[in-house]
Amino acid sequence: MTQIKKLMEEAQAIVATDLDIAEKIRRIFAAHIMQFHTNRDVAESYWREAAHLSLPRRKEVSNMLKQYEYFIREQVDQGIAEGVFRQINTRQVVRGIGGMVFTIGNWYDPAGPDDIYVIIDAYLDFIMHGLLAR
Repeated sequence: MTQIKKLMEEAQAIVATDLDIAEKIRRIFAAHIMQFHTNRDVAESYWREAAHLSLPRRKEVSNMLKQYEYFIREQVDQGIAEGVFRQINTRQVVRGIGGMVFTIGNWYDPAGPDDIYVIIDAYLDFIMHGLLAR
């Protein structure tokens, strides 16, 4: 649960800045991906072990993840309202992006050939090109 709280706190701190909405979204997802590099053991064990929690704890974790997702969706909705992002179903798209970034821990190896910053750039390029208005 600490990991979800940390992600939420980082996202809230980013949103509290004066950055434009596109840059805020970029930084939120970059921070999310970076956890698999800077806090690999915590992030990886958390995501793998969450399924083995007791039912009440799983519900608590599920609610925290829903709050995190909803927070990100609010930011994407703001970008849509500002005309920065195109009209999309934010629930489906943010869940899809979440699924994509949450699984990085399944294959990322800090000692491997893929530098975390290259991965972040590639993921953000893909994410932002899907969100940005044309």
